[in-house]
Amino acid sequence: MIQVDSAEPLISRAASARLRTAVVRPKLRLFCIAQAGCDAGCFHPWQDLLLPGEVEVLPLELPGRGQRFRESPDAFGSIRALVADEILPKISKLLPRTDFDEGARGCPATMEQHHEWTNPPFAIFGHSFGALVAHEICAQIEARVQRHDWPWAKPSTLYASGMRAPSLCGPAHDPDVTNPTLSTLVDDDAFWTAFERRYGRNPDLAKPEVRAMILPRLRADLAAMETYVRDDGERPRTSDGDDDGVRSVDLRRGVRRANQPTNHKLTVRTRVILAEGDDRTPRELVEPWADHCEPRTLCAFTTVKGVSPANEASGSGYWGTPHRVVLDYPDELLSFLRTDVPSLFRTAKLPAESTDPDVNSKEMFAELDRLYGDFTAWDLEYPPVK
Repeated sequence: MIQVDSAEPLISRAASARLRTAVVRPKLRLFCIAQAGCDAGCFHPWQDLLLPGEVEVLPLELPGRGQRFRESPDAFGSIRALVADEILPKISKLLPRTDFDEGARGCPATMEQHHEWTNPPFAIFGHSFGALVAHEICAQIEARVQRHDWPWAKPSTLYASGMRAPSLCGPAHDPDVTNPTLSTLVDDDAFWTAFERRYGRNPDLAKPEVRAMILPRLRADLAAMETYVRDDGERPRTSDGDDDGVRSVDLRRGVRRANQPTNHKLTVRTRVILAEGDDRTPRELVEPWADHCEPRTLCAFTTVKGVSPANEASGSGYWGTPHRVVLDYPDELLSFLRTDVPSLFRTAKLPAESTDPDVNSKEMFAELDRLYGDFTAWDLEYPPVK
């Protein structure tokens, strides 16, 4: 059963994960963003497979997808606006604050602030389109930290899967030289022909009514990818030494200019994940991810299998590509995450465990429950069961 939190539709959780958050205190929150056209449900299995007693997997349901299907998929127009106006304002209540000095300032000014100081660390995972969104989340946080306009912690790690370096993600560097800008293909048949040549012929998308439903979100996501600009003041170069080029893309509803760049390198630990044989992520276009990090040593690369042994053995019987690693064969990807994320763990302190008598009160805990309900992981009985 799929459930979207009633208090905040951005977070989508399977029923088992929703029940678990009522009794388990996570050591890490992992926000997950899917590839173009997909909804948050593709990460629901992760909620039971990725260290469920310690990691709280929180898939982000973007507009026009899943139970938000009635919303326009391109309501925000760009990845930058999606992050600034939709994602950051809504996830901040789940992030740990860093601006509380108990000795100097005494009790938190508000119940909301105290609740945020008890939150565990967080990381962000994104695949393909989702990797660009995840990167932009980190970039905007970095910019706000430098402006002293971000009272929460930075992500512990950015996991970027199945995507070229952000400055090389546009049509000028797309490996698909035949149709580098799918979003500009106005004719629907031409779009699907190019899409299937690039990503494989998905039998689930064969019916006209299914295509009609998913096409708007695919076009919106692809347009956002093809117009995304990331400029941190020093453009990464491709292996042949050429500077990255960015060009405007004519979209179906006219000319949309690329969104304004975010001019900050990341000081966030970054792990870039590639699937073996994925022709969407040639190595020479992936390694410049390191150019977006300061220092470059914050960035490391991992390669996993993207096609299951059974599908490999079937030969032409498998219609997909390694780019579908999250959907079809996440086994090695999850194995890598199980090994990597424990280094990020930190157990948060519950309000009832605070030594501050003004914080350790039943009234405070009741107020937190009223404010947040079952949206967060702190729906515990008072006092906590030892």
